[in-house]
Amino acid sequence: MIDPTVRISLALDANKGAYAVLLGSGVSAAAGIPTGWQIVSDLISKVAKLEGADVGDDPAGWYKQRYGEEPEYSRLLNAIAGSPTERSLLLRNYFEPTDDERRRGIKVPTAAHRTMAQLAHSGHVHLFLT
Repeated sequence: MIDPTVRISLALDANKGAYAVLLGSGVSAAAGIPTGWQIVSDLISKVAKLEGADVGDDPAGWYKQRYGEEPEYSRLLNAIAGSPTERSLLLRNYFEPTDDERRRGIKVPTAAHRTMAQLAHSGHVHLFLT
């Protein structure tokens, strides 16, 4: 039987631009970038601390009890940071490496990121869905 990696490589080469890549948060998580849920949990912990509360091991449970709804990424960001600029600045530290993180290889592109960039540059894949 032909190796699935060989099969997909041949298909990508024969059908440039015909495939899309669906990526999950694991690709970025492997680079040390927090998942959306990890960001939500951290933001909830920060809100709770500013309110003088402690979320313990359950930020989502605290949030639901305090605000009467399940925490949701977009809704939480809109409540905390009203403008696109504020949201961008709020989230920057989650995604952009500090000099120390960069030196330690955290929040920098992994082999998977470089492979996706090569596929895009070569024209083999035009669409990446996350």
